Amino acid sequence: MADDTRGTDRTEAGPPGEEAEAIARSEGSSLRRHVFNIIDSSTPGDGKGLWFDRLMTVLILTNVTAVTLETVEELAKEFHGFYFAFELFSVAVFSIEHLLRV
Repeated sequence: MADDTRGTDRTEAGPPGEEAEAIARSEGSSLRRHVFNIIDSSTPGDGKGLWFDRLMTVLILTNVTAVTLETVEELAKEFHGFYFAFELFSVAVFSIEHLLRV
């Protein structure tokens, strides 16, 4: 009588390496969940989410101020480089925020 024990010690985890991939996906989704909780937080008392919201609010208000000041011809000429750099910075921050939300 042959002792056929092939496959009896295996768990249902699948081939070797699949468990590591599942852990990596879990850790990745955990990081993704953590980032989402910070940038999309409406939980009272959440310090990180509150600071993120404040930072984005300040950036938006600063953008409105810069755009308004840029309409003054003298200021537009004198601070053209600053306005351009600030606009690039703002677009980068808003783009990163959007990508993190997706």
